Amino acid sequence: MTDVTGYVVRMARALILGAGGTAGALWQAGLVEGFRRAGTDLGDADLVVATGASPVTGALVLSDLDLERSIREVVAVLLAGPSADVEADRLLHVIDVLADPSVPADERRQRVGRMARGSHTAAAHRMDDVLAVLPSGDWPDRLLVPTVDVESGARAVWGRDGAATLAEAFRASDALPTVFPPVEIGGRHHMNGIVYSQTHADLAAGHDRVVVLAPLRHVLGGALLAEEIGGLGAARSLVVGPGGASREIFAVGVIDTVTGTAPFHAGLRDAEAYAADVAEVWS
Repeated sequence: MTDVTGYVVRMARALILGAGGTAGALWQAGLVEGFRRAGTDLGDADLVVATGASPVTGALVLSDLDLERSIREVVAVLLAGPSADVEADRLLHVIDVLADPSVPADERRQRVGRMARGSHTAAAHRMDDVLAVLPSGDWPDRLLVPTVDVESGARAVWGRDGAATLAEAFRASDALPTVFPPVEIGGRHHMNGIVYSQTHADLAAGHDRVVVLAPLRHVLGGALLAEEIGGLGAARSLVVGPGGASREIFAVGVIDTVTGTAPFHAGLRDAEAYAADVAEVWS
């Protein structure tokens, strides 16, 4: 909050949960819990934008549930179900296609969409079981979930007043190309929003305080992310990436492999290094 000539003005705050697979979502939850223990609650955000598997973390952060206990329940559900079929070579090919500057961005996403339509896995509906851990099937009113139309390559952003149910949006957001199949919403098929952006930080335009938890910052590079954040015009912003000891969790090919609560505890450790900076930005 800011004091202006005797009046207290509340600054609008946004929390961005970038894509990073299951490991990234658990790591983000550990960060949020660690920041809470240090005195800063990112769950007070006016807006939460969550990409990939991170909408689950976003919904839990916005709820009144015990975050650490809820994460243990999520991990138990994932470990009890079928494993995702992650092939590093196929994921790297997706990254190569998206990074090709000689091809227009929409066409790159369309190419990945064609690759995504061939994805089949026994774990395709894992998000349905995870949703049972959430407090209700209702949309949190401050949560936005971006996905990408596999045919057009256009971005769609889902929220409480949109056409997608919570389950549809969360499953589509989790649909990493070549790992999980696209999900139909309103007659169109959608895939993981990472195909468009690792964070979709531009959706936080107009907010004064922005904190970005970016699990893949060290993998995908920070130049584009810095450009997105710089365009927000936020008075204060901060991007948090994994520390050196945590980075092995996010190797391509293992980010959607469930390894227990290790990513959550890695987030708790990383929170110690960023706690003071987050508090300064969020206040």
